[in-house]
Amino acid sequence: MRVKLTPLNSSLQLKHRKGAKMTVEEFLDQADLEFTTIQNFNLQELDLTDRGHEGCTFSGVNFQTADLSRSRFVDCKFKNCDMSNVKISRSNFRDCKFEGSKLVGIEWSGASELSLIHFSDCELRYGNFSRLKLKRGEMINCRVRDCDFTDSDFSGSIFKECDFQGTSFGKTNLSKCDFSYSINIALNPKDNNLLDAKIPMQEALGMISMMGVKVV
Repeated sequence: MRVKLTPLNSSLQLKHRKGAKMTVEEFLDQADLEFTTIQNFNLQELDLTDRGHEGCTFSGVNFQTADLSRSRFVDCKFKNCDMSNVKISRSNFRDCKFEGSKLVGIEWSGASELSLIHFSDCELRYGNFSRLKLKRGEMINCRVRDCDFTDSDFSGSIFKECDFQGTSFGKTNLSKCDFSYSINIALNPKDNNLLDAKIPMQEALGMISMMGVKVV
């Protein structure tokens, strides 16, 4: 399926920088890509629906507000990308890594599949992860602020060195999760499954206070 370009004004026409492995035109002309490097492209606001990607690396790509609905990403890497407010309705992300990327305002709950996903050094503010099954996922050194983790299954996941300020949990399966060195975790033990979870001492004391227990 040939990708249709969303109309842009002249100041937003697509350009690629020296070092890119393929041109923007070549990228847009192919609905399915394998083992390709996409570097420093401006794909802002474009219609990128119904595409397939396997083993691809996206480096320094601007995806802001692009529509990735119904697209498939398998074993792909996103390095230093801006994916703020992208649409991922009914998309599939399997065994993908996001590194140093801005992922603000994404409705992750709208994806058809999120499995074996790894986030490191990412900005994940205002993300909706509600009603998801994201077992054994990883978030390392990420800002996970003002997100929605309610009614989800994150069992066995790793959340190390993350900031969860303003993020809501409720009826969330966090069994066997590792929150080592993370901060601002507002978890009510009565309302979430924390069996065998690893919680930093300071955060654990805050959870105990939610239960009306005074630590002396």
